Amino acid sequence: MQKTGRLLSAALSVSLALSACSQGGRALRAPVGVRATSFRVLYRVERTPTPDQRSVVWEVLTVHRPFLASDLTFDRRPRDLNATDLGPPTSGYLSDVDHLYSVDGALVRRVAGRQPGSPSGDQALLDIAGDAARRGAARIGPVRRIAGRACTEIEFVEPPVGQLRAFDATGDHDDVCVDRGGIVLREQWTLGGRVVQTRTASAFAELPAVALGAALATGNAQDVSDAAAAPRIGEIGDAVAPPTPPNYALVSAVSFFFPRPDDPTTLAYASKVWAFAHGAHSITVEAGAGAGLPWRPEFDRAIRLGARDAAWIVRSDGVEVHFITRDGWVRVRATTSLKALLPYARLVATSWDSSAAVPK
Repeated sequence: MQKTGRLLSAALSVSLALSACSQGGRALRAPVGVRATSFRVLYRVERTPTPDQRSVVWEVLTVHRPFLASDLTFDRRPRDLNATDLGPPTSGYLSDVDHLYSVDGALVRRVAGRQPGSPSGDQALLDIAGDAARRGAARIGPVRRIAGRACTEIEFVEPPVGQLRAFDATGDHDDVCVDRGGIVLREQWTLGGRVVQTRTASAFAELPAVALGAALATGNAQDVSDAAAAPRIGEIGDAVAPPTPPNYALVSAVSFFFPRPDDPTTLAYASKVWAFAHGAHSITVEAGAGAGLPWRPEFDRAIRLGARDAAWIVRSDGVEVHFITRDGWVRVRATTSLKALLPYARLVATSWDSSAAVPK
């Protein structure tokens, strides 16, 4: 597992532009704040998939942004949230900068390689709220108080995972209350007119990065194994890295291989990924090629990067700007607003040699 020492732990102060959006005649501002670097949250999760079914579990999310996290589920509430060892969970996931692990009791398995980005259970909802609202994929609600902390409620059409879609006529929605550090304090999912899941923060621990690293390092090398047809990573070879974003540092550079779901023996696409970090924030640049695009183009919104045509989308883990090259595609993703990402995205686009599919 990657060491937390590879990550930058200095906090990055980010001032997001205030954006207003109309909510039933009310103008509510998108939340602003400074993205928290290291934290642990205990959630009480109540699930009611049918009117006759109800279950309660406890979730412990431990995060050292931008790449390291564990998201573990327990049948009983852990006694000491500050403990490095919380006991064996019933299930869960761990993420380091470029691998995903599953947890079953005391057993840890390496499930797959992953593209460096926001880790298991963590998102960038604070940073993308304004852009998502302008795209019709979020509605900014009132400020509430959960577990003694203030948070801004953000409504999505469904639990925000990956690429966000606009609201539809179903009336389904997922209401997420996010504090000024970008930490989710409460989430309530309404599906088919019924609340089917409520996830509420009940306790917090602000562990130092060293303690977080120890808490996340569950298991050891002989306990993990790769799944057969899972995405995988490899050496990046002699590919030339794109420009380093100002104030960021290169953390990881890997080749990424994603198999087709219907035929794992064939690749859907292969890419090279460079991950940069600055405090709690990350920027990744991915250059790839394959049979199709790794995003849903129907959600694209056109944008210009200098002389190059491009598009942008909003995701739960950040905003993404992508463009087509002669030999494939390039996408630039960040845990920031679109406005903050654009100068660097333009730099990448103008420095790219499309004939070689690598930066100049």
